[in-house]
Amino acid sequence: MKRGRKLVVVYAAAVLALMLTLPVCAGGQQGKQGTGGTIRVATQFPDLTEGIGLTADKIFQKFRAEHPEIDLQVEGAPGDALRDKIKIDLAAGNLPDVIYYWGLSSLNPMVEAGLLLDVSKYIEDSDAVDWDDWGPDAWAEVSTDGERYWAIPVQYFTDYVLANTELFDKYGFEIPETYDELISVSQVFADNGIIPMSVGSKGGNPSHFFFAEVWYQLGSQEYMRDVTAGNASYNCPETIRTAEIILDMAKNRVFPADPIGSGDFGPPVALYNEGKAAMIVAQTWMIRQFKQDIVDKSKITDMPTMPGSVTDPKTFTVGGYNNTWAIKAKQYDNPATHDGFVDLLDGLTSDEFFAAVTQWALPAKKIDLGALDVPPLYMSVYNYYVDQGTRNMHWGHMPDPISQEVFSTAMDELWTQNITPKAFAEKIQASIDDARR
Repeated sequence: MKRGRKLVVVYAAAVLALMLTLPVCAGGQQGKQGTGGTIRVATQFPDLTEGIGLTADKIFQKFRAEHPEIDLQVEGAPGDALRDKIKIDLAAGNLPDVIYYWGLSSLNPMVEAGLLLDVSKYIEDSDAVDWDDWGPDAWAEVSTDGERYWAIPVQYFTDYVLANTELFDKYGFEIPETYDELISVSQVFADNGIIPMSVGSKGGNPSHFFFAEVWYQLGSQEYMRDVTAGNASYNCPETIRTAEIILDMAKNRVFPADPIGSGDFGPPVALYNEGKAAMIVAQTWMIRQFKQDIVDKSKITDMPTMPGSVTDPKTFTVGGYNNTWAIKAKQYDNPATHDGFVDLLDGLTSDEFFAAVTQWALPAKKIDLGALDVPPLYMSVYNYYVDQGTRNMHWGHMPDPISQEVFSTAMDELWTQNITPKAFAEKIQASIDDARR
């Protein structure tokens, strides 16, 4: 059974339970019924009154004014709620026509079901954008064969470590550069009620980024690409050793005492903003959450060197392209909506939209960041990313959404010290094997 079909079967039973709890349509965003067909857009912007949602709404309103013959319907749900919504839509054979979604692993069931447009068609049809508006690395992230491209890259991100220099100065410490130094300062910080590293785990967030930061000191990006291709096993010495190191950190109180309660993305930032954490591994979408007075007493630093490291942590970060515009092929090819579809996508790939992306992440399209009003920390993180280069997060290497969920659950079990390193690696590998059957 193909994965695309299996996903439909697995999630069909969840449809009725989830339909009652999910935000399906951003209030007031359904267009008037036109005579030229319907285009449905699903986004992660439930609030269209500020930020990137406001910019998207301006594009939607402009489209409605220019194409009254097309019924544009916009559905918004935040983050994982959108993921649940798309699972329901996929199971019901009711996939939206344009989806602001994650990368290729999340899109694979739609690709295998033959639902998505090779966006080469849109690039050829559009007078507003060209291939060179994106770099080759961006296009590589949305292709399975280097010839067909299943989405338009929207944003990328990078990890970065912030250290509160005021706290380090108070206790007479240097920012740790080695694992032994990290464990040593952690003992003193923890004894004084300070979290050494504000990284929790709730649904695998943000723990899986930290896990990858450690793993890539021991293993290579090329090996992870082989895992994605089915030519290598994730149940390998590097994964087991990384899990051992994480468990040792947890036992030495490097992480919050309640990793689940301190998990996801907001709580770790809150702890750091309150001066309750000495360090944090953060991502680009957290930049604007940091208070400026805390940023002023912080510095970007590198991950400590881990035991057995073969790759210097000063030479990479974990990051990559993690959001896209995916397009349903059937509706794009519909003569009644095709020309309007191109106009809509031109708006959603405009410099205006990608400027708004900077409120959340780094734009995948080439635009002039120097001309934008972004916080100083944003440019510091951007320059750090450019200098370092990146390795892809492991979550994105999982072959389908089900294995991604297993991977995330295993992270929670690791951070709460409820799984052994061997069982951790075996559990994730079993989900990968199941996805490939």
